[in-house]
Amino acid sequence: MELRADERVIVLDDEPVAGRRLLATRSDQGMLGDEEDDRRALAAAERRLAETFPFRLPPSRRSAAVEAANREVEERFLAQVGVPRS
Repeated sequence: MELRADERVIVLDDEPVAGRRLLATRSDQGMLGDEEDDRRALAAAERRLAETFPFRLPPSRRSAAVEAANREVEERFLAQVGVPRS
């Protein structure tokens, strides 16, 4: 997720950074970071949120890449279960 101007944008990890990322990738070549790293990352994200949104959260939306990835996953799933496309 990124903060961009007055909105939060849900993004894919590999999208170019166009704002301030709130969360960092927690895996490296399929291996998750250790629990202490996770706690530090969560605490840092909570601090950034508290600093950025003291009174209200701005609206959120998904990036175009996230929307495209969602459609692709849905189409593959429907094809695997045999549901005809409309």
